[in-house]
Amino acid sequence: MMTTVRGQETTTTTTTTTTSEGPFSRALDYPYRVCDAQVGEYATLQEDGTTANRARCVSLDAGELGFCQGIAYDACVRTDPPTTQDKKVLAMFERMTKHQAAIAPMLAGDPACLLVMAEYMCAAAFPRCDPDPVELTKYYEIPMCWEYCMNSVYGCTGEMASAQKICNASLATGVVVPSDRPDVKCTSASRLNQRVVVAAAASLVVVIFVI
Repeated sequence: MMTTVRGQETTTTTTTTTTSEGPFSRALDYPYRVCDAQVGEYATLQEDGTTANRARCVSLDAGELGFCQGIAYDACVRTDPPTTQDKKVLAMFERMTKHQAAIAPMLAGDPACLLVMAEYMCAAAFPRCDPDPVELTKYYEIPMCWEYCMNSVYGCTGEMASAQKICNASLATGVVVPSDRPDVKCTSASRLNQRVVVAAAASLVVVIFVI
């Protein structure tokens, strides 16, 4: 399938991002991360005329990736090609499940837990892009909701302290929205495309036997 790199179109953009729940607008006072300001592997022209390797907003089709094959939206991607990032997510998932077996053996191998974590990791690795209404080549990352992070991590570890530590680390880097900012639109399980969930479940059938 063809991967389309965003940031070079001349078509009119909008001020909203569409999810399975419909369109939503960004909070103007929240410091959303700019996609092409993040470190990546795409050669990007800077304001001073130099070129630097940065992330880029890429249009991904369902099935284009492997482990995260359900991702089907414009995402801020660090690696070129995006499949490299997908392989990194799978490797992280395999490490997570081995660690989980040690700290929460009662949850290890639980299909529901594995599905939730796989979905969360894919969504975090491929954050949605939201276009700037004025600068047509500028895209923002839509962060993860605090509750989504906590529920996903705690549900698979059974340890609230571990979940808070992990989500606080993501909060510090701008990946997760603070719990005291319910006004900020963010990515949650209910806002993910349903195909992400279904595809992740299919991928887990293979992963469970690999681990």
